[in-house]
Amino acid sequence: MSTELEVKQSPEIEALIRQQDEAFDDVSFQVPILKIAQSLTAEVVAGDAEAGDFVNTLTGESYGSEVEFIIAYVERGRAAAQPKGKYFVSVGEELIPESWGELLGEEWVGTRFDEHPDADEQYKKRVNAGEIEWGSGPLITTTFNYTGYVLPPAVDGEDAEEPFPVRLTFKRTTKSAHDKIQTLKKATLRNKAFWDVKFELSTSPKTFGRNQAHIVNVKKGAETTPEQRQLAIDLATAVTGGRVTDNA
Repeated sequence: MSTELEVKQSPEIEALIRQQDEAFDDVSFQVPILKIAQSLTAEVVAGDAEAGDFVNTLTGESYGSEVEFIIAYVERGRAAAQPKGKYFVSVGEELIPESWGELLGEEWVGTRFDEHPDADEQYKKRVNAGEIEWGSGPLITTTFNYTGYVLPPAVDGEDAEEPFPVRLTFKRTTKSAHDKIQTLKKATLRNKAFWDVKFELSTSPKTFGRNQAHIVNVKKGAETTPEQRQLAIDLATAVTGGRVTDNA
């Protein structure tokens, strides 16, 4: 009796499994920001990381100042902060979203970022024309957002942890890392995809006027494994399908 029941139910069970898999394929998921800790970063102040460390903002884990990174997808974005207030982030959008109305005014919602007078593009033109001083720079900063997998280094002879999906953002002081990655892509990868190689990322301090911050240095690393490439492809597909957000 039990055997007959099992045989009769198995097609139904298989159908349920397929439906469940298809449902999960459409589910959005969140990747944490991988940030570069600076001297006043919360984890540094708390003693859980050192300035220059790469920190997983979901787990709070510090990966140290050197990691390998597999790039799945790159998007332009924007970021802005109210003085001692909210931080606004937009990734992959050319038009100012409704959520930015609080910062820029509702009249700017739905217009292009690059048309706003305090965006990078227009701000530079105004400075060059002598209309304004550079001061602390534009309110709206262009960002370069890399979604991919970080490969934490092995510690004390232990096996390295599994690749972890994250989003790494470069802007203003760290834009040189984005430029280096793009140069390496054009010069050495040619027609290959980003995920065909690992990129070696490390940090070092740099002085900006009276301030000091840690910047990111980039080197091309070893080729990825077929399994790592497939992970990156799956993540890139999710990004282009609008199913990936970060915890910014």
